[in-house]
Amino acid sequence: MPRIFSDVISDPIFTVSLVAFCCFQVVFYHGLIYLYPKSFATTKQRGWILTALNSLVSVAVAIPYNLSFSGKVFLPEQAFQSWTQTTTIFCAFFMSYLIGDLVLGTLCYPSQMNPWTGYFHHTLYLILIPLSMTIDLAGNFVWMCILELPTLILAVAQIDKSLRSDLLFGASYFTTRIVLHVFAIYQFYIGYRDIVHLLIPVGIFPLHAMWFRQWCRQQLRLRRKEAAASPADDSRATQEIQKQISEAVDDLTRRTRDQASQKSYSADNHKDVAAVFLGKKGHGSHAGRLRAAMGKRASSLKN
Repeated sequence: MPRIFSDVISDPIFTVSLVAFCCFQVVFYHGLIYLYPKSFATTKQRGWILTALNSLVSVAVAIPYNLSFSGKVFLPEQAFQSWTQTTTIFCAFFMSYLIGDLVLGTLCYPSQMNPWTGYFHHTLYLILIPLSMTIDLAGNFVWMCILELPTLILAVAQIDKSLRSDLLFGASYFTTRIVLHVFAIYQFYIGYRDIVHLLIPVGIFPLHAMWFRQWCRQQLRLRRKEAAASPADDSRATQEIQKQISEAVDDLTRRTRDQASQKSYSADNHKDVAAVFLGKKGHGSHAGRLRAAMGKRASSLKN
């Protein structure tokens, strides 16, 4: 493995891979937007394209490294430490993502570039990855890229909201970036026994812990907000139901009253007709009886 930074840069496998992957990042980003414009219609969705790609590749490549891990040997003697060519190519790919996201983020989706998770994080890793290659930690870096699993879950959820799961993200984050990271620090400690090799995993852990703390606080705020909104929602729903019942009762009462009025009018009308033709007492002639009946009916309509 190289011992100085110039050895990393001059390595043809690393240099060619880095240039090729940088071009690939740009082509992949614009190609995906061109082929699926509806799926990446917003700036937020486009801002997570490269992150989703990188985290997917990182997890896929890290799985064999984790499967080959043996608790019976120290970290420097793990089998994956000899996979130098694969490790070099992957490190170049990861750095191409960092460069591509910084450049495209600044030009195409600046609103999605967070100062901490974007500019600071990417710049830090652009320094740490070549550094890890100079002190024989590149294999360990790929081994720890299984920690990109929660990033993959988050990126997919940002692109498609229907796939969002806060519980899945939180569980994967705690399992990988907290529990596994602590395990990795322990393995570094018993495997290398020096501050230089221990500095990288120990230095990154506070950043992961801070992000997890922020996520927990966010979830607590959301739960409190939902709990506070629930009684108000129930009250509004109850009021709406009561309003609908009241309207239904009023409508039924109005219809009943109208029907009763129609029946009363019909009965009076029949009585009037009978009075005309049967000759009710008090009317002297057929015309008189008819005028009296019509007058009574007009009077009932006015009332």
